[in-house]
Amino acid sequence: MTNVLHHTTLGFCWLDIIAAIILIAIVALFIVKHRNLKKKLNELEDQVSERSADDTINGQESL
Repeated sequence: MTNVLHHTTLGFCWLDIIAAIILIAIVALFIVKHRNLKKKLNELEDQVSERSADDTINGQESL
């Protein structure tokens, strides 16, 4: 019984630490990528609204 408790003191292995670091890095990359895509989407929506506003001002309604 003491042998089992000795090997499972915290329940962590050194590979768990590496896996946690990799997981944190992946989550951080996902957050940055998501933020950049959201900015790009907002820019594209602004461009579309500007073009549609220009078309209606000039009297050219495009489909």
